[in-house]
Amino acid sequence: NFDIYGLFNVLDGLGCSFRPEMMTDEFRRELLEKARSTMKDTVNRETARANVMYEYNEYQEKVKNGKDGVAKGSVNPMNFLADWPKCILAFMRMLSILRGLCVACDAEGMPILQVFSRHARE
Repeated sequence: NFDIYGLFNVLDGLGCSFRPEMMTDEFRRELLEKARSTMKDTVNRETARANVMYEYNEYQEKVKNGKDGVAKGSVNPMNFLADWPKCILAFMRMLSILRGLCVACDAEGMPILQVFSRHARE
């Protein structure tokens, strides 16, 4: 399941180790939402820009309200990860590159996970 328990169960099974002081409910929800957004079908350029601006403004608001530690920890993985398997980093980087390429080509609605699953089966 792609819920909080399911996500962290899989990450634990893959060898991810999070810093215990960062594992708040808010952090878990935020990480789940970010994980879900990376797995969604691609969007057009305008939507991608709007999403980036929204996240940037949200970060700026956290910093402005004195939640710099929370904002910093939620953005930089080095603040919340104790150990992260290289295979996960490679997969997330490939996913990011593919999503960026789809946005650059304005390939809206590209089912990213289907692209990966087809090649994984081969």
